[in-house]
Amino acid sequence: MKIDYDNLSYHPFTEKVVNSICNRVGTDERSFFRNHVSYYLTAVAAMMRAKIRQPGKGLQPINAFVVNLAPSGFGKGHSTSIIEQELIHEFQDRFVNETLPLMAEQNIPKLAVKRAARKGVDPDDEEARTRKEFASHGTLLFSFDSATPAAIKQLRNMLLMADAGALNFQVDEIGANLMSNLDIMGLFLELFDGSVKQKLVKNTTDSIRSEEIQGITPTNMMLFGVPTALLDGGMVEDKFNNLLGMGYARRCFFGYVSDQIADTKPKLLSPQEKLEKAKEMATDTTIAEAAKHLGNLANMINAHKRIIVPDETSLLYYAYENDCAERAHQIPIQQELVRSELKQRFYKAMKLAAAYAFIDESPEVTPDHY
Repeated sequence: MKIDYDNLSYHPFTEKVVNSICNRVGTDERSFFRNHVSYYLTAVAAMMRAKIRQPGKGLQPINAFVVNLAPSGFGKGHSTSIIEQELIHEFQDRFVNETLPLMAEQNIPKLAVKRAARKGVDPDDEEARTRKEFASHGTLLFSFDSATPAAIKQLRNMLLMADAGALNFQVDEIGANLMSNLDIMGLFLELFDGSVKQKLVKNTTDSIRSEEIQGITPTNMMLFGVPTALLDGGMVEDKFNNLLGMGYARRCFFGYVSDQIADTKPKLLSPQEKLEKAKEMATDTTIAEAAKHLGNLANMINAHKRIIVPDETSLLYYAYENDCAERAHQIPIQQELVRSELKQRFYKAMKLAAAYAFIDESPEVTPDHY
């Protein structure tokens, strides 16, 4: 099966949002914003605990790791504000205030019954203890830009108790902030597949060790910033390359806008054209309509969706796997990171395709999604 890469089309929902953002930011370079928007759409699917059901692979979490770099002044912060304040805000508000409590209310009694049966204690007493433990974890952070490994594991335990939500780690100016987040980066490498080993701590009357809960927690990560700060030719770049070698190369989507592309001389519009464009943007309802759609996806009916991969899509998946392997074989063995990233593209593509399917409310990952 030969894939016609030159004639593949972009996901319609994503592309409409990207085009609207590009108009507001004032650029025709879409690659950075496609990565940005796709990350947030994947986070939406992950928060609702949608999963991929693929032959021979069981259930897999939907999640994305993204490294997105562009020069200063390109619109990284502006686009992030648009996405967070105008695109996913309705979903976030509804999920945190309505959906998460409902999902927790369904799961905590089930968890308490299992614990009571294992301990041989009264189920009502155990449920009261379980609810107290859940409340002790505090409120959900929809996303965070720094943390301690212990805090991440505590938040993950809360999400496991609720059987809802995802860990969303987002860092701006990653070049300046990489070194201070190395502990988290190491932990998230392990969390990519949704699980992590617990640290053994001493159990005391003042610090009672939480009971371990078996389960998968979707984990998303986006690192963005200026290329020159991360790829500085020094200690930061060396550490970043070490992380890539440890496993980030094969787990991440990468976006890179060079200075040459960002500095391309823009087409200057006449004052009249600028006025008309400003009026057009003022009446553009694309993002508002998209936000309403995403808000509706926070409905409980969409929780724990199982998105099927039909045979037709699986054939594309395996064709792309073979293609990636053949192309990687042609790359010199010394370029280990390049080969590692390329070999895993087929797998990352399936996770993103499943996120697209969830956004489209499709019960399966269609060939078009993949």
